Amino acid sequence: MDEFRTALDDFFTGQLDLEGLLGRLDAQLLLNPESRTELTALLEELQHSNRIPTQVVASLRGRLDQYAQPAQDAAGGETRIHSDLEAGRPSPIPDEATRIAGTPTPSPSPAAKTWAAPAPHHASGRATHPLIGDTLNGRFVLEDEIGRGGMGVVYLAKDLRKEEARDREPYVAIKVLNEAVQQNSDAFIALQREAKKAQRLAHPNVATVYDFDRDGDTVYMTMELMQGESVEHLIKRIRPSGLPLEKALPIIEGMALGLAYAHKKDIVHADFKPGNAFILQNGEIKVLDFGIARAFKPPGQNSGDATVFDPAKWEALTPAYASCEMFDQAAPDPRDDIYALGCVSYELLTGHHPFDKLPANQARGRKLIPKPIPGISRQMNQALIHSLAFERSERTPDLEQFLQEMKGGNGANLKLWGLAMAISLLLAVVGIGIYLLIGEETDKPEDSLLPVPAVEPLVKTTPIPTVRLEPSEPDEFEETPAVETKPEPEPKPEKLDAETQAKVERILEVAELHRMIGRHLEPKGSNAVEAYRAVLDLDPENRIAMEGLDQVANHYVTQARQAMKQGNTSAAQVLLDQGLQAAPEHRELQVLKKRLQSE
Repeated sequence: MDEFRTALDDFFTGQLDLEGLLGRLDAQLLLNPESRTELTALLEELQHSNRIPTQVVASLRGRLDQYAQPAQDAAGGETRIHSDLEAGRPSPIPDEATRIAGTPTPSPSPAAKTWAAPAPHHASGRATHPLIGDTLNGRFVLEDEIGRGGMGVVYLAKDLRKEEARDREPYVAIKVLNEAVQQNSDAFIALQREAKKAQRLAHPNVATVYDFDRDGDTVYMTMELMQGESVEHLIKRIRPSGLPLEKALPIIEGMALGLAYAHKKDIVHADFKPGNAFILQNGEIKVLDFGIARAFKPPGQNSGDATVFDPAKWEALTPAYASCEMFDQAAPDPRDDIYALGCVSYELLTGHHPFDKLPANQARGRKLIPKPIPGISRQMNQALIHSLAFERSERTPDLEQFLQEMKGGNGANLKLWGLAMAISLLLAVVGIGIYLLIGEETDKPEDSLLPVPAVEPLVKTTPIPTVRLEPSEPDEFEETPAVETKPEPEPKPEKLDAETQAKVERILEVAELHRMIGRHLEPKGSNAVEAYRAVLDLDPENRIAMEGLDQVANHYVTQARQAMKQGNTSAAQVLLDQGLQAAPEHRELQVLKKRLQSE
């Protein structure tokens, strides 16, 4: 029982799919048939606790019930095993697989004596489950398996028609749907309708679906073949750290734009997760696997074209990325995808799920709140928390607003992060960096003015009057304090005048751009820290500038901790020193530096 309880925990955290969970149940019952009573009680407990969707419980119960009465062969009364686990077919355990709870597949009996006969062949001679080397509909030759999940298996296939036409790229991706879908005729009709919807999604950030067809009992979809890596693989590769902000933002934007386009076509993805976003070798982002997408009805639209395919009925969702409403089997809504995108974005920036893969309904029950992400702005943290609200009514209403909030919500160009590098080049060429705000010290008072070639100065200053002592007789000296070399500074007004406020906003924009592209302390005269400090010179109480310096410091905290974890103390020392340049009073940087010095 302990092993099956562990399997349940793996299922809840997304490390085990339903097929794998059923396989573990088979193993438990084969090794310990008397545990059936205890397993039945466990399922009762799970159902009443609402920890697991009812469709999953139904599938597990169906499997248990098949062990109660051993199946008898009609010909000779011989009990046969029909378990994929027993038959030797691999039972993959993807990290974030879609759960499918449809028609239960045949399962083993405790009193089994012999193995099941091989699966029947179609008239074409091909087995029900296609194998490498098989040809579908005389056209698509399956050459390799490139992916596997809850909905089915994805193959690399050669399109013989393209090859005949001497197409330079004759390969496509083919997803062969699993038995749960293939054994249900209604599912084929419904999925075909949804595939047609997916074919309408002609957008640079959506993977192209070519066709939906069947060969005998094999139902499959043909899609464009993509080369690169999935966001899921990227996250695993960079763990335990997240992706730097300037690299994560274009990916987040690409995913959001692909989903937003589908929403405009009245389609909700319904199973968005890291494995369903792909980064091409040229950097383009593709959202894929709209095969189970659900049509939603915008206000004022009739439901005549509502699909008969219900992913909630089939449990076609991934618990760690499904909204609470999906567990409640509510009508599909674009905000379901927004919750999933919030999870993926958070995971991309941190390397871990905002609720440690806990399903939304359980996270809501525990009243969990995502931890703020160090190194990003307060606005971005708030944007992510908004997208992760457990209630639809409190969640970000659409993806356009999500992008606005991620940018900062001030109405500026949504592609600011895409322009950051271009603007940084402009800063270098035009000289609009913070170097212009400080300048070099010279002997001439006039040089303290800020030289701004070809543009209006960001900050105008008044030369500080100096005291020149001319040679004279002692009695000609006035009795003035020798230390007084400049007038007392006038107190800053509580409220900035319009001109100064405009300058502050312009410098803040430059500072944010520097920080977003990683120019924290370098190059000298044109970096985020110096820009934030220039703002504080003008407005000592400016919260955005203070938070910006704190974010820079947090960046160095994160990097230093990572270096210390890897045992690279010299790199950690350099990072801590750099962080203290940005924020000398930063408590965590000081603590880490003392700890490093004491080791």
